[in-house]
Amino acid sequence: MKNEDEMIADIIDDGADYIEKNGWTQGDLYNWDAAALFPPACIMGGLLVGNTVENDVIRRSAVLYAAEKRLPMATIVERVHSVIPDLHSLAVWNDKVCQSQQEALDMMRLAAKRIRGSHE
Repeated sequence: MKNEDEMIADIIDDGADYIEKNGWTQGDLYNWDAAALFPPACIMGGLLVGNTVENDVIRRSAVLYAAEKRLPMATIVERVHSVIPDLHSLAVWNDKVCQSQQEALDMMRLAAKRIRGSHE
């Protein structure tokens, strides 16, 4: 059984995988104008997708309708802030500081790596 940090790192990586495949956006959780089934997501939207209990990539968009999650979102966000404290707010960083999808992905991958590394 995975410990909480391993679960959080997996959730972050799953969210980054979603953004890498479907695109990144700013100003909203998802850009519904771009796609109806798998819309581009901001970092928080990606984390919501990554946090769904259902990990089947085809059914991941069910996060928008399903309440069951692996962990409380506050736990995930607090852990990201603990390893990248200069973010202050993921939403503000995504919308006001981050300049590209690659920059968002790099931050997410770094956070997951640091969380995993804290147990090595």
